[in-house]
Amino acid sequence: MTKKELFLAIGIIAVVMIGMLYLTAPRELTVKGDLSGPVEFGNWTTRLLYYKEADLAHVSTLAEMNGHILISISHSGDTVVTYIKVTIKSPGDGTVYFLFPEGGPWKNIRIEKQFEDYLTINVVELSDLGILGKGTITLEYSIAPICDFTHPVEVSVEIHLRNGLQRYSGKVHFVYDFCSRTN
Repeated sequence: MTKKELFLAIGIIAVVMIGMLYLTAPRELTVKGDLSGPVEFGNWTTRLLYYKEADLAHVSTLAEMNGHILISISHSGDTVVTYIKVTIKSPGDGTVYFLFPEGGPWKNIRIEKQFEDYLTINVVELSDLGILGKGTITLEYSIAPICDFTHPVEVSVEIHLRNGLQRYSGKVHFVYDFCSRTN
């Protein structure tokens, strides 16, 4: 092999590798939906996740004044959910119960609890979802005690989607003011 052929081969390999990195790097999803203020209780609230003009996923929540929260993630038929991370920040030592979802097998669930600046931070990560990532996923939580809170409860949901080689990621945020007299 001549030097010219060697440099050509190296150049082709570099272009292929850069192309693969570009295809597999996750594209950030845009959130559409009202993002201001606390979530209304007793009604489904939905945030839409888009890439360019394509509607790829919906993250919906249903919160009740008793601290029961449902989080439902639906997505386009061409995509698969590969990863979910739910972070719930509650004031003080508020307890968050993650009710293990039905279905299965749930291979990789990581649950973590931290304390930071008078907040309890509860994190649940679901990865390697396999066949479970093809349909709508609903997660259930119970938060207690409710009206010992003087500040709202914050819920962030991060999801990763895959469509063939293409990857997408997005994050939505919800605020629940359980002790508000207006809800």
